[in-house]
Amino acid sequence: MKNTLLILYFLLFLFLFILSHNFNFAQGDYSFVPQRIKCTPLTIFEVLRGAGVPAGLLSRCLFYFTQKILTLLYTFSLFLSIGFIIYGGITMVLQQDFGEAKKYILWAAIGAVVTILAFSLVKAIEFSLTR
Repeated sequence: MKNTLLILYFLLFLFLFILSHNFNFAQGDYSFVPQRIKCTPLTIFEVLRGAGVPAGLLSRCLFYFTQKILTLLYTFSLFLSIGFIIYGGITMVLQQDFGEAKKYILWAAIGAVVTILAFSLVKAIEFSLTR
């Protein structure tokens, strides 16, 4: 029962995460124009076709890609924390098992706080290195 509810919550948050993004196709804009990679004047398709990649591309793009990956991890971690808080609340209401529900809520709140502190620390280091 617990595993089934956990899987259902995960799928619900995954569905909500996907819906939260802006899709151009839903708004009638059916054209796809590849965006430029922020750290180079090329598009991803030009790089895949074998266009001349500028020297030092890895060093210029490493910071950009690391930032994107960390943002994805922070977002996933916060969604997971919110899911466990909701799961703990539902467990508390439905099963009247306050001990286990408090553990879920406590550890999810600690996870959310650690995630927010890690995000803040990384942003502070980024600010101090780039300014």
